[in-house]
Amino acid sequence: METLKVIEYPKILCAIFSHPKKETSTLNHIIRTWLTHCDKALFITTTGENFHDKGEEKKMMRIEVIKILSNGEKMSIFTETIKSFMILYNKFFNNTIGQKYDWLLKVNDNSFVVIENLKRFLRNKDKNESIYYGYNSNFNEKDNKILLNRKYITGGSGYVISKNGIKNIIEKKNFFLKNCSKEIFNGFEDVIIGRCFEKLGIKGGNSKDENGLETFLPPINKKKYTLKLSKFEEMYNVFPGDKNECQKMSQYPISFHNIIPENLYILNYIFYNGKVYINKYD
Repeated sequence: METLKVIEYPKILCAIFSHPKKETSTLNHIIRTWLTHCDKALFITTTGENFHDKGEEKKMMRIEVIKILSNGEKMSIFTETIKSFMILYNKFFNNTIGQKYDWLLKVNDNSFVVIENLKRFLRNKDKNESIYYGYNSNFNEKDNKILLNRKYITGGSGYVISKNGIKNIIEKKNFFLKNCSKEIFNGFEDVIIGRCFEKLGIKGGNSKDENGLETFLPPINKKKYTLKLSKFEEMYNVFPGDKNECQKMSQYPISFHNIIPENLYILNYIFYNGKVYINKYD
């Protein structure tokens, strides 16, 4: 009798980085939709507001809140990110205390994530490799007066980083906070993260699916999904070509960025309730 191979899907901790003004509104919509599919979910905030303590949301899913304290000093988004990674690693990824999560998903509060598709994508990836995945884009910068076009993984669509990648950050946290926390690139946290990760050997992985199509999707823009991009827009796409964005999207999409609350419910219905009827004999 043939033994069926059991596929072990990775355990994912979802960390939602929230804007203080949206904590009592947008986040409740996330709780009612895709967030319940995470193995564990929590909110990262710089305020002391317990915005999830009231209402039906608490009955649906208990959401932990991690408060990043600034001690009265203004922190860059980058510094907030690194400090949150330190807290999350010690609480949820440190083997010495028996935590069980393999990957950390960092995503903004205006995104929709299909966790099942993320687990499918990660099922053959190595959590013990220092690597992270997300939507690849380009960024133009000057280095010694030379204009360079660098690749980086955008933060808006979310990125998922391996357990070992988080460990690498913690072990070299002093380097991160000393050399990478300056407000450069107009505060583009994901660009700074990409540069520092590269210096420390944390690779930006290829997030395309087996057919070479995008899984982490950039902000929805009607022009992007219907017409060809302009030269300026194409410059920021690391996978240029003749196809429009819809033709580049995987049938197993992982994340959608810049989603208004109403569309969170539409996406949730499409992925978890809607079906397509196919009759091969019609």
